[in-house]
Amino acid sequence: MIAEIYFADGANCDSCGGKARGLSRLKHLSGSAGARFQVPPFFVIAAGEVSVAKLQGALTTIKAESGCRSFAVRSSCIEEDGPTNSFAGQFTSYLFVEESQVDVHVEKVRHSVKNKSIETYRKLKGLDGSGPVAVLVQAMVDASVSGVMFSLDPVTQKACPVISMVEGTGDKLMTGTVSGETLYIAGSAPAPGSARPTYLTEAMLAQLLRALGVIEKHFGRPMDVEWCFDREGRLFILQARPITTVDPQSTVFDASNIQESYPGKTSPLTFSFARKCYTEVYKSFVLLMGVKPSVVESRGDLFEYMIGYHEGRIYYNLGNWHRLIQLLPLYKSNKGFMEQMMGLKEPLPQERQAAPSNFFGKLGGLFCLAKILFAALTLPLLKRSFEKRLNLALNIDRQAVKNLSLTELASLYLSLESRLISRWDAPVVNDFFAMIAYGALRKSLSGNQKRMACLPFYLKCKSAVVSGQPPLLLKELAGLISGDRELIRLMESGKTGAARLRLKQHPEAERLYCLYLEKFADRSLGELKLESACLEDDPSVLFSTLAALAGAEKRGVVETLPPQALEPLPWPLALLASLTSSLLAGRENLRFARTRVFGLVRLIFKTMGKRLADSGHIEQPQDIYFLTVDEILGFVGGTARQPKFSRACVLAQTGV
Repeated sequence: MIAEIYFADGANCDSCGGKARGLSRLKHLSGSAGARFQVPPFFVIAAGEVSVAKLQGALTTIKAESGCRSFAVRSSCIEEDGPTNSFAGQFTSYLFVEESQVDVHVEKVRHSVKNKSIETYRKLKGLDGSGPVAVLVQAMVDASVSGVMFSLDPVTQKACPVISMVEGTGDKLMTGTVSGETLYIAGSAPAPGSARPTYLTEAMLAQLLRALGVIEKHFGRPMDVEWCFDREGRLFILQARPITTVDPQSTVFDASNIQESYPGKTSPLTFSFARKCYTEVYKSFVLLMGVKPSVVESRGDLFEYMIGYHEGRIYYNLGNWHRLIQLLPLYKSNKGFMEQMMGLKEPLPQERQAAPSNFFGKLGGLFCLAKILFAALTLPLLKRSFEKRLNLALNIDRQAVKNLSLTELASLYLSLESRLISRWDAPVVNDFFAMIAYGALRKSLSGNQKRMACLPFYLKCKSAVVSGQPPLLLKELAGLISGDRELIRLMESGKTGAARLRLKQHPEAERLYCLYLEKFADRSLGELKLESACLEDDPSVLFSTLAALAGAEKRGVVETLPPQALEPLPWPLALLASLTSSLLAGRENLRFARTRVFGLVRLIFKTMGKRLADSGHIEQPQDIYFLTVDEILGFVGGTARQPKFSRACVLAQTGV
């Protein structure tokens, strides 16, 4: 397969590797106010056979943009420059490569992944080494001075920036053949006792420290930055990666409420889709709540890791949930409310929160608060707009979906992503206000045990809730079949085919059954797991429920609730209870929208599995659940290699 070539704007995808993703973010950051540094133009060659024509065109583009006469050829593996694995100094890089020799050096970089030192590093880090090797080709800068700088001392971990430098290019410093000069910084100047730098003027040092501050703020963690100044005194940032020797913030995973949505073991496909959803949904949410786009961009890792995946199970990453709420005003109150809604048994320790340090910081908080109030007032309009988009997007013949080609299925999925998933505004805003209202109501009632005991009855919904419709339909359907003992026996024994045929002998019951499937076929145990069978494919649970209801109907069993003597609430609390009830009802109804979307996505990927199996790209349709969304779409779009994997390895890791 011919390798895809990505320039800076498109190098943020997984197939471009960690180094290229970091450079892509730096390139974007270099255009922001206050950055005052440049990133040499570059492109990335993904895994695959290098096309000479494509490569020559890319080199011509870089030469025209930079005026360079030679190139740097470097690795960019998926594992490289991550938050826990840097591979610093492990892969071979080549500098001052002539244009005619770039293709040769691309292959040399790829071959360097077989070095013994890299195999040893992977073993120490517990990595399997299966990631594809992308190669970075960058305009070569004729450097007067080069080096690395750390936003804290990587040895002592003290908050003291450290700069190491050498005259000319930095390859000798990176490989350790020369020690160069090392400068420790206190404030904005060399620390007491440090020699004045030989190669840097005061202005150059100030520019370096300013760039370091901007980069660290953008990535939200201590950074290791590779830099150089050219002969004209311009600062170039060549690479930036997290300092992996720093103790990471404690990560707390919790399965409290998320296991209701993703019970038991979950496939890699489902996790990759769920992670995409959480990332896009909560990015759009905080933007809607008034958080600045620059802040959202700088906290990208926060949104990408809202959930975690361990041994085939999905968990909340609680630290990132707290950090998300911390972006909004009134964090301390919302922290407790969030913990209640998520069902945590113990609260997380209070994290340090940086208070607005000046007038403009406080003004930003007030603006954010005003946006939240505006969202609360316009929530009904937001819901109506969302429901209109939802119905337009889901108004599709599902039988027709089963006949679409791979390309058409991928297009349909991407359409859902852009029209709904990245604009999931009403459900998440409603959830946020439901969290606040429910938390405030519980707090208000906490001093009165009798009222607290009656909380569920105060919240008894007066609005129509979609979850109330299936039991009514099932009860009516059970009444129609309660006299057919043979049908009940077939349903109880799990003989779904025979039960389905017998059900057709009852026209009215058959009509109601088809109506139920039309409305609620996507509702089932594990309904958000793409590998779960829908009711249409496996009606066994539905049939056993119907059999139990029909038996109860025949015996005249009627459920009754004892009368409850509710203590009237004062009108402010009654108003809050009514508002909370309405928001919780909206939460349930909007969550059914999520079920419908997941149902269509399930059908899309199930059909894709059949197409890939029919064409021999995977062994059987179910194997698609061991791939990720990006791997599938990349293959269909021609930017990723054929989806192959070891099923035994995946089963051992996930237990799915």
